[in-house]
Amino acid sequence: AEDWWIAGSGETDLAAMAAEDRSHATRTDLPFGLPAGEVSWLWADLPDLSGCWTIRFTGQNAKISIFFNRKLIGRVWLPTDVIRPRMAGGADDLIYLPGPWFQKGDNALALLVESVKLGAEAEITKIEFQPVR
Repeated sequence: AEDWWIAGSGETDLAAMAAEDRSHATRTDLPFGLPAGEVSWLWADLPDLSGCWTIRFTGQNAKISIFFNRKLIGRVWLPTDVIRPRMAGGADDLIYLPGPWFQKGDNALALLVESVKLGAEAEITKIEFQPVR
């Protein structure tokens, strides 16, 4: 291969896009389904939860990029039989929300959901918040 190029991940641009697209959002419930090959945002406002929390995702065929107060804090890969990065050093369905990152008042949680399996819908069936003890 010739003429390769590389660019930044665009995380700041994605966070700005999430904030802008939110004005067009409609309410949804779980389970949330996303057709094969599609990308969508999910948003939630969280109060100051005082302390550290984890979020556990249940579902299939989805990659989820998690933004908390406009910062990318991690990615979650839900079970699928497609080729994906090998995860090491933790649970691949869990993300950590550090207590010091919470702001007084509302805190914005934005999830960029990508359907990753050709010909199969992505689905998020549960999003579970747990305090870290």
